[in-house]
Order: sequence, then structure tokens, then C-alpha cells
Amino acid sequence: MSLLPSQLYDGKIFYSAFLKDLARRQKEIIIETPYITASRMETLYPIFEKILEGGIQIHIITRDPAEHDND
Repeated sequence: MSLLPSQLYDGKIFYSAFLKDLARRQKEIIIETPYITASRMETLYPIFEKILEGGIQIHIITRDPAEHDND
């Protein structure tokens, strides 16, 4: 297994890089973030749905939605 180099992203370029990472998935996707909001999940849901239909598992680890600020 080869590891990809680590890189920091700001809010302007994070989601385009994140979508590219999702497109390169192989076995499973593990997302750990305290910042995913309900509105962001609504945006990502169609993408996640297609990935799940392809047999790839997705694990999302985040805070309780009640702890998020209103978005």
C-alpha cells in the first residue's frame, strides 16, 4: 500500500479535492469530521448514494447533529 502525500486545504479548495478523492475510492470511504452539517450532507447525499450503489462502504464519524450550529 502506498500512502498519498499529506496536504492542507482551506475552505476554497477543500471540496473540489474531496470530490476527487471520492472519485478515486477503491474499497471503502472513512470520513472523520466534526464539521459536516445537514446542508452539506444534502449536497453530498447523491454522490454518496452512487458510491453505495457501487458496493463501496461509507463510514462517517461526526458530532451529534444537535451539537452543530444552525446552517
